[in-house]
Amino acid sequence: MLRRLDRRSRGRGGSAATRGARGPRTLPLALLTLLLAPACSGSAAPATPPDADRARDAGGDRSATTAMALTGSGPLRGSVVGGSRVFLGIPFAAPPSGERRWAPPEPPAPWTEPRDARRLGASCLQTVLPSDRLPGPFSEDCLTLNVWAPNPQPALPAPVMVWIHGGGFFSGGSASPFLDGQRLAERGGAVVVSFNYRLGQLGFLAHPSLPAPGANWGLLDQQAALRWVRDNIAAFGGDPTRITIFGASAGGDAVCLQTFMPSSRGLFQRIIIQSGACIHPGAGGDGDYDLATGRAQADALVAALGCDAASDVLGCLRARPGAQVMQALPTEVSTVVVPGRRWGPVVDGSALPASPTDAARSADLGALTAIVGSNGDEGTIFALLAGYWGANAASYTEVVERRVGSENAAAVLARYPAEAFQAPRDAISTLVGDAVFVCGVRRTARALVAAGATVYGYAFMRAPDDVRLVTLPLGAYHGAEVFFLFDRPEGYGTFTAGERALAEQMAGYWTRFARDGAPGGDQPAWPRFTAAGDELLRLDLEPTTISAWKRAECDFWDSL
Repeated sequence: MLRRLDRRSRGRGGSAATRGARGPRTLPLALLTLLLAPACSGSAAPATPPDADRARDAGGDRSATTAMALTGSGPLRGSVVGGSRVFLGIPFAAPPSGERRWAPPEPPAPWTEPRDARRLGASCLQTVLPSDRLPGPFSEDCLTLNVWAPNPQPALPAPVMVWIHGGGFFSGGSASPFLDGQRLAERGGAVVVSFNYRLGQLGFLAHPSLPAPGANWGLLDQQAALRWVRDNIAAFGGDPTRITIFGASAGGDAVCLQTFMPSSRGLFQRIIIQSGACIHPGAGGDGDYDLATGRAQADALVAALGCDAASDVLGCLRARPGAQVMQALPTEVSTVVVPGRRWGPVVDGSALPASPTDAARSADLGALTAIVGSNGDEGTIFALLAGYWGANAASYTEVVERRVGSENAAAVLARYPAEAFQAPRDAISTLVGDAVFVCGVRRTARALVAAGATVYGYAFMRAPDDVRLVTLPLGAYHGAEVFFLFDRPEGYGTFTAGERALAEQMAGYWTRFARDGAPGGDQPAWPRFTAAGDELLRLDLEPTTISAWKRAECDFWDSL
């Protein structure tokens, strides 16, 4: 979910002491927990919807019908829940602990007796965001995936949709109750898969003492999951030649990155990028993926863990408890708004050999189809998380200077003058939403088209009536579309009748795209995206087609 805003801001945040002197900019986790409580009126809504209870822990429901599947690692015992066969907590790689910590994922140990696949696996160790609603437990032994498949198994292989969760590469997981894939699978006749991958310091440490490829362990986990899907999904009735990977926020970033990673070729045929972007301007690629920055940050972590003077640095690191590693120098949740520490992918010359910006220039994506889009109010939740909801005019100016540098601050302030907004937080929210998400998505969509891909763009504009992370006016906030796509509002509220219809329409577009390579079907017809027209489908209670949305703002950001 969280990314730095602009490569020009890297290194402009000053020292930790300097940042501290400017006053706290991040809300305490305890306060976030209160702010991110359910926004339902009356009593709090259940964290997990009733039918998901059965899917997530079907082993406790002895009336549930057993489902069986045979994978390359061994047989599985799942459950029949509604119209789905549900298999949970399937290991796709060996536990990445001990000697496997900071190493490429290895195949899981095979088994011969039916393995219980009726409970979710542990989530990966992380800095937990209360909004994720992850129930725990948390462990390094977390590389598992979940499958929701039609019941009975269809006569013809079904399209496959593999979800990559968001969370800024430092939080999140497939156990989030609003990512239960049953309703999406049943609506579209698709096989839906979700999985975990290593996060934060354990997933993206770029230290030279680590074995090759040496940085992007979380991305390699994603590829291991995709290889498992390619090799095993036919056992669940899925079609390994029609695999769509989709994700939101950092999950959308990951989908974008996997598209340009040579080792991902042949693992999927279609992509859906929701509020994520990996194509950014600037010769040589975007600074978010800068290896030197990752190396320096890794050195700081090694020192913080007391391993900088060890004769065997890697051995010292691996001897530290995983929880201790994750508590040392965690990602700063304010990094979407102002520069700060973050753990994420870097151009390591191996798994990610070049920046996506550079890779896109020579890519041949003629066989790829994509859906790419963003939301109408992407920046609101980040202004809140970064502690700027009560910002004043001086705070706004400071945000602009820290994120774009003094050489660009005047131009940005002229484009987004504080007096044009009702409050400074609205200026910060709009600026963040445009610079990072709306315009980053447009750049990514245009780069995909230039590389030969067929692209369909959208703008999600529905401000949910009740499904809100907090009781604040967040609008069509970052991540709101995920509740609609999976039709899982229960953790935070309820849908109106119109919103329920929108959820059904979105599921239809997404699953038809997975099936046919085009979203087709519903009215209005979804136009293809072109750089000349910037055509989008506006997703709201009454979807419409639009063009040139925020063109002036995005042209401005492209010019910096």
